[in-house]
Amino acid sequence: MKIAIILVACMIAIVAGETCTGNSNLNSECSHLNCDGGWHLACVNTQCTCVENTAHTCTSKAECDAVTSWDCPSRRRHCVDGTCRCTRF
Repeated sequence: MKIAIILVACMIAIVAGETCTGNSNLNSECSHLNCDGGWHLACVNTQCTCVENTAHTCTSKAECDAVTSWDCPSRRRHCVDGTCRCTRF
């Protein structure tokens, strides 16, 4: 039973450790995340993530759908915080 409690506590710590509050303090909030070349840290929906440096700016999903040089299915394209994103859902 003690092991189960410890595992749950560790899982909560891991999930809480991935959250961020904005793009102004990414180096400390997302220090656990390293992005490959061509990508940079960003806070998207309170989650630390890596975003392409060549991301397209947008004001609507239609602008993201119009990008032809992007390997992302149309159903996964979204305009989030002024940037086209290829979401998981």
